Amino acid sequence: MFPSDEIVKGSISGYVFEQFEIACYTSLLAAAEKAGDTASIPAIEAILEEEREMADWLIKHIPQTTEQFLLRSDADGVEAKK
Repeated sequence: MFPSDEIVKGSISGYVFEQFEIACYTSLLAAAEKAGDTASIPAIEAILEEEREMADWLIKHIPQTTEQFLLRSDADGVEAKK
């Protein structure tokens, strides 16, 4: 991509960060299960599901975000990065 494509890079970075969070909560869930921490498991599972939903939303919207960026970057007088 181009240096001025912050919005596209931001979308991609958001998705990458969601995947990192999914990995962290997956690890935390395994640790809680191994330690027998049954009190924490429901909260961890709920947060993990939220992270998965956000990652799904982001990946579904990256193509549209990219298309809009390209349309705006081609338009005269419109800054695509904002």
